[in-house]
Amino acid sequence: MGRQKTVKLVRGVRERKYPSGERRLEIQFQLKGKTCKQILYGYDPDDDDDREEANDLLRKIKREIRKNEDEFDYAEHFPNSPKAQKRENRGKNILVQDIAKELLADELRSKPDNGTKGYAKKTFDEWIDTDIGQLPITLFRQHHIRGWVRVQPTQYKTISNKLTGLRKVVETAISDELIENNPFKNLDVKKLLSAEQIEAEEEKDPPDPFTLSEIEAILKATDERYGPLMKNFIQFAFHTGLRPSEMFALGWDKVTLSETQNTVLVEGVIIKGKHKQKRNKTKASRRTVILTPKAIESLNEQQLLTADEDYVWMRPGGHGRFASSDNLRERWILILKDAGVRYRSPYQMRHTYASQLLSGGENIWFVAEQMGHKGIKMCLQHYGAWISEGKAEHQHQFVSPFAKEENNNNSEGDDK
Repeated sequence: MGRQKTVKLVRGVRERKYPSGERRLEIQFQLKGKTCKQILYGYDPDDDDDREEANDLLRKIKREIRKNEDEFDYAEHFPNSPKAQKRENRGKNILVQDIAKELLADELRSKPDNGTKGYAKKTFDEWIDTDIGQLPITLFRQHHIRGWVRVQPTQYKTISNKLTGLRKVVETAISDELIENNPFKNLDVKKLLSAEQIEAEEEKDPPDPFTLSEIEAILKATDERYGPLMKNFIQFAFHTGLRPSEMFALGWDKVTLSETQNTVLVEGVIIKGKHKQKRNKTKASRRTVILTPKAIESLNEQQLLTADEDYVWMRPGGHGRFASSDNLRERWILILKDAGVRYRSPYQMRHTYASQLLSGGENIWFVAEQMGHKGIKMCLQHYGAWISEGKAEHQHQFVSPFAKEENNNNSEGDDK
């Protein structure tokens, strides 16, 4: 008498019967629009454990395909299957760097000068004699790209430039039918960047400053949701133009509030939880910022809350100092939603400060120093429209003795 089968096979797992009378378990699943059928050798159709294992295997395969069809590894589950061997053998002896070297050689032959040749070399160097470069092209997957991006310390533009070479490698491999799937499909590189890399990208975004009425709504919403601890932070950011990472690093020992001087010394940043001195973008970034009355007001109120702390700005709810831009961003999104204000990044508070000063007639050199720019070029590029607006609204007033009316009354003997 045969063993009783109590485990029911799920849909997609069946018993396959041969004319010889032999029976085997077979699973079926959809991959890229095609039905794949795979015999499970070594599985006994009459054994409940084997039947349950077949069910579990199919469930696992379907989960992996749903998660990322392009990264599904057929050979991992069925290494002895002719289907897997066919897929793997086409390019199993060809490495990522083999294609990169070939493409680099083509680029160098076609480039007219050393400058463009140098750029081409940088584009492909990352994929030659490196971990990814030494991978067989058939084993190269999207998770290799994600892992590489996550550990890059450089800005998005540099990362994107390097990935250009890798994209060309993949396109060539697909064209040569070495691989079927593109590992870059549905990959959003920007979502893998750190908060600090995102902040660096936002600095390049064109200014989209907040209006005075929007600032008022934002401060009101901040106070209602988070209280004065966060409201003081936001108001200070609007009225100093400090970068978020500079705000996080500001200590009370860098603050001067007196009858004769109201300034803050900006000389550090906090990146990924670490306070770094003198790591700002330029030497000009280490600067003394003269405070507006609203900025002074923020600090006076903040002293009542955090004067015993090393850092001026602390997160609401007793969570300590700001460790990264993520700590600000998650609150900023809610604040703008509460305020009914169109979303712009926190970095636009810095642009708002500069545009308000320039449209109000402030000297461009003074604004550049306040912002930590090494010259006025950045101000002219970013805020030219607001400079023109300021000139239109404010009639120029001469301050030099030469241009003042009383200078015309000099004595005849005064000829300097």
